[in-house]
Amino acid sequence: MKKAMQLLIAIGQIQDNDILDAHNSVDVQKKMHRRIVLIAAIVAVLILLAGCATFAWHWYATYFTNKRQEPLSSEQIEYINENAEDHQISQLQGGFTIELESVISGSNMAYVTFGLTAPENIDFSDVLDIHSDASLGLPGLQAIPSGSSVPANISYDVIDDGDEKNNTLKIVIRIDPGVQQGADSAFGPGKTCEIVFKDIVKWGHDQEYEQELLATKYAGQTDYMLTPEESERVHPRTLLASGEWKFVIELTEADSGEIELLESPVSTKVWVVRNGATEFEAIDSVEDVTLTSVRITPLSVEISFDIPEPSDKFSCIHIDVATFPPLPGTPAMDYENVTLVMKDGTEISLFQSMGEKDVAILAADSPIVLEKVDYLQMSDGTKLHAK
Repeated sequence: MKKAMQLLIAIGQIQDNDILDAHNSVDVQKKMHRRIVLIAAIVAVLILLAGCATFAWHWYATYFTNKRQEPLSSEQIEYINENAEDHQISQLQGGFTIELESVISGSNMAYVTFGLTAPENIDFSDVLDIHSDASLGLPGLQAIPSGSSVPANISYDVIDDGDEKNNTLKIVIRIDPGVQQGADSAFGPGKTCEIVFKDIVKWGHDQEYEQELLATKYAGQTDYMLTPEESERVHPRTLLASGEWKFVIELTEADSGEIELLESPVSTKVWVVRNGATEFEAIDSVEDVTLTSVRITPLSVEISFDIPEPSDKFSCIHIDVATFPPLPGTPAMDYENVTLVMKDGTEISLFQSMGEKDVAILAADSPIVLEKVDYLQMSDGTKLHAK
């Protein structure tokens, strides 16, 4: 297990470097797809070799989804604004003020909202426009929970603060400390997390110049790499502020309500891992497992289930069957990712962090507005509707 974890971390470090190099390529999607396929295969093998490797699963689930692709909905933004505890702590560096506004935490997930105020000559309107290619970059952003030397998994959304000023906005940071099965929660009385901002940049996109390159120098080519000079011009990077803004926040478990989706047990297909004859051997199968409870809170989905027989060999389950490759020697099956679908059609991605004993915890990648939940779709297509 230790070797598996070391290899996972090494792969992650290599991938981080590759992502930075690929950022300036017009052909990013193709290159990233090849890397992801290779690394996902390696990770899947390590997970199988290690049995129920919660660390490996958690790393796999969060690494490839670290940055949200869809903007927060108006209901989610309203939830953040209305249900968070106010803090109002600010720091000024280089003319840019970052203010800690609120924290929502629970079930090993936290959403921390900061307000960013720039000098009046700075215009963030294109950054907030979802049709624009401009984006706000926070290259040195990290969050370190108390008692840990390893930064947490983080992603962030940049949203409008509603004050109609072009030089202000809000930054909502999602913090997942990556707690392993059986470890103490990162949240609770006396638990804190240090959040550090280092530098603020703005990314642009010169589409006219990019199309010119595609029509001339790279015409007809399907696999190419821009020169550093071309990359800098296609994706200009502007350093808005250089400095360090540091905040220590409290991560107190929130009592934020819940809804139950099941009135009676339901059977659905999941990935079952059983212990093999040796320490590193695991027996894996996709099979029906009975769910006894599906409890949704604003930050997670908690699924209780009957341990499948033989119970003495049971190790863990993975709810999201679609994230794994087909089992060797078995035909490919059509499974979907587990998703929480809201009444307006918005989908919230879920990532499993625990799946041992008789409960699986799935963390949400954005706040769940409980009264807006329509249904939870399982990998085999089963839909569990909210009452």
